[in-house]
Amino acid sequence: TDSYNVAIDVNLPPIPLGTVAADEAQLEQVLLNLALNGIAAMPDGGTLTFTVSRQNAFVRIDVADTGIGIPPEIQSQIFDPYFTTRPEGTGMGLALCYKYIRQHGGMIDFRTGDDRGGLPGTEFTVLLPLDESV
Repeated sequence: TDSYNVAIDVNLPPIPLGTVAADEAQLEQVLLNLALNGIAAMPDGGTLTFTVSRQNAFVRIDVADTGIGIPPEIQSQIFDPYFTTRPEGTGMGLALCYKYIRQHGGMIDFRTGDDRGGLPGTEFTVLLPLDESV
C-alpha cells in the first residue's frame, strides 16, 4: 500500500456553532476534494489541518496543507472546470467545490505562498451561512 506520511490535525470549537442548511453529500464532496488536493500537494508528507470556527454569520472551515503551494501563474485558473496540473486529474474537483459552495450561499477562497505570511502550503477557506431559522 502507498503511505502518504500525512498527519491530520482537526481543530473543532468547544461548543456547536449553529446549523448550516446544506446538502450533506455535496459538503462531504467539497471537504474530500480539498483534503485529496492537499495530500497530493505533499508528495513527501506533511500536515493537513481542518479548522472549524465562526466568522460573523458564517461557519468557517479552513483546510490547510504544508505542501508545495499553488504557483502564481495558475492561481486564477484553479476553480475553472477541466483545469488540472495532474495527469490523472479531471480538473473538476475545485470547480465542483466552487459550484457547491456558491449554491449554498457561501464562498470559497484560498491563500498560498506569500499570502500565508511565510507559512508553507495552501489554505482553503469555506464560508457557509448559518441557518438563523433553527
